[in-house]
Amino acid sequence: MGLIIILLNSLHECVYRRILLINSFRQIKIATNFTVFGSGSGQCLVDTLDSLPHAFKSIASLLSWFGVSRLRKEIKMDLNFAIFQEPRGVMRIFHFVFAIVSFATTVDFTGNIDIACKNLTETITYSYSYPFDLHLSSTVDKCHASLDVNFSSDAKFYVCTGVLAMLYSIAIIIVYVKFDSLYRKNENVPLIDFGLSVFLAILWLSSSAAWANGLTGIKWTTRNPTLSPGCIDCTIQLGSFSALYISIIVGFLNFFLWAANLWFLYKETKFFAKPPTVDA
Repeated sequence: MGLIIILLNSLHECVYRRILLINSFRQIKIATNFTVFGSGSGQCLVDTLDSLPHAFKSIASLLSWFGVSRLRKEIKMDLNFAIFQEPRGVMRIFHFVFAIVSFATTVDFTGNIDIACKNLTETITYSYSYPFDLHLSSTVDKCHASLDVNFSSDAKFYVCTGVLAMLYSIAIIIVYVKFDSLYRKNENVPLIDFGLSVFLAILWLSSSAAWANGLTGIKWTTRNPTLSPGCIDCTIQLGSFSALYISIIVGFLNFFLWAANLWFLYKETKFFAKPPTVDA
């Protein structure tokens, strides 16, 4: 963007220089043009020179219409990277990273159920993943295995919280870096930041608790599928749930991080008692 502004400014100055050059050329050389080219050709050249300044002025007006000066002011706006030396700035980076970890470990999980019975010639295998709406109905020989449970609401609630937290972290980091003066001068902006952070902290606590309960239900139901009497002496093997354990741990960690950051956000609001200024 800075390169574009430099080019536009150079073009803007070049246009007005051409206008001054053409006006000077017209004033000095008009008589000579009539002599060399003849009256008709000379008049044509004069008319052409008369029209060029207006053309260049139109181009200059067009450049101004594109907002060269306005863009120049915007580019000069300082970026406050010093915010990442403050606790609230550092915490936002943690919020962003751990929000991605929380929903990524949930969405990328794939579980397996393997049912092997002595009277079966093959193993009944079932795979499931997010959003954990489990529907199993399989018959091998005389053995029928079924499973019909739905934990999608808990999983979606948790993933939605993670996505919202990630998006808000990105948005507020942009505010901290790009619009620091607005954040400090407008008393409502810190209040909004504080209120939304409280809301997201509550979402992390409730969604993590709901998802932990959902994982408990998933583990129990997958270990106990419904088997018909034709299934004799069956062994059920499940895949690892380590990724989902990590997602729940990170979920409660997110709640802790968002709750811990509230103190630093509260200090930016108008309700925090500022130390009195001492007049010299």
